[in-house]
Amino acid sequence: MIDVVASVLAAGLWAGLAPPPAAASGYRVIDTLKLGGDGGWDYLTFDPASRRLFVSRGTHVVVVDADTRATVGDIPDTPGVHGIAIASDLGRGFISNGRSASATIFDLKTLGKIGEVKTGENPDAILYDRASGRVFTFNGRSGDATAFDAAHGTVTGTIPLGGKPEFAVADGKGRVYVNIEDKSEIVALDVKALQVKSRWPLKPCEEPSGLAFDSEHGRLFTSGLPVHCAVRPAARADGGGAAPATEHRAGELRGARGREVELHGSAAALAPRNWSASATWRPVTPPRPSRSASVRATRRRRSCARPVMPS
Repeated sequence: MIDVVASVLAAGLWAGLAPPPAAASGYRVIDTLKLGGDGGWDYLTFDPASRRLFVSRGTHVVVVDADTRATVGDIPDTPGVHGIAIASDLGRGFISNGRSASATIFDLKTLGKIGEVKTGENPDAILYDRASGRVFTFNGRSGDATAFDAAHGTVTGTIPLGGKPEFAVADGKGRVYVNIEDKSEIVALDVKALQVKSRWPLKPCEEPSGLAFDSEHGRLFTSGLPVHCAVRPAARADGGGAAPATEHRAGELRGARGREVELHGSAAALAPRNWSASATWRPVTPPRPSRSASVRATRRRRSCARPVMPS
């Protein structure tokens, strides 16, 4: 039996279901969904238009109604599934199948299969970029990204990444950013030209995995190893360098408008649009996180970050 815990979804997948009250301990468990059947799980994707949660389960995708908490469907024949991307404007969804080097296209209403697209080897993260109308799979074994037309399912290009990609995000304005886990860097992609535009080293942060984009402030947040935090001033959009990172054993990031994020593990913040420092850090003594107060890592040794509401 697999438990899907709401606190794990603090990164935004469960946003809008039932906002937890502000508390000094941060996020807390508000509900637990028990999913039967076989198979592990990787990425979770929430579709706000249909109020459905898509859960990868090794060889199939379980679909859950977010309001009733009931399982409403299952998408089979997705060997080695990693991620699910949603294109609400097209009525389509996309699944990365790691073991078959392919992506499944399915209908968001019927959940029926529409087609399949060949990708690079071991596609992991997958995203739909509405600005370009393209879907991108990030292929761990072949170290590249496959781009295909979301409406027609035709491959439009392959982008060599120079390393093993992990999670990726889009800014909605022509750029996609992806962690390169074995190179400890973030790569910025031009979604129309299908080219690498910039590479931003993250050391001393290593093995970056999780990645989030703050569209309001133009910042990327990435998490990795070892147990320290780094903040890096922005790299230029033309690929210029950035100043050396600062690091602490643990840090408290104070962003714009008084927002704070307390970090345990390794994290980096960078602002891709200007040269100003994206944040400042100051050492704190991290408390021992309780099981209900922290965002639980989905993989061994991954960093753990929990939001803290400003006083």
